[in-house]
Amino acid sequence: LVDVLGIQGFVNNSKPKINPVSGLAENYYNFQAQCAYMLASAINSFSIHIDCEIPGDSKTQIIEELEQLKTYKIDSDNKLRIFPKELVKANIGRSPDWRDMLLMRFAFEFELQIGAF
Repeated sequence: LVDVLGIQGFVNNSKPKINPVSGLAENYYNFQAQCAYMLASAINSFSIHIDCEIPGDSKTQIIEELEQLKTYKIDSDNKLRIFPKELVKANIGRSPDWRDMLLMRFAFEFELQIGAF
């Protein structure tokens, strides 16, 4: 889809980006993990919300998927990772499409912080 539409998307296992505030490289496994931690921080600080009517089954799916947003094995370099999509799929019995959409939203949020858009 990214190639067909000519839009920006996640590059699988892309490197984490430099923090625009501190100017430092942060200790994430990849950019997706970096976005996931930004999303988790926004959720925990109540600075993100969905402001529309959502059918009950979709709301349940969103909650289920975001409950799977957690730290996974920290490697020998102590890089922060998130629970892999394959394990999330096994746990909830479907693809975590809502989670993926929200993670991609934080890729744009990251770019906004550095003034790329």
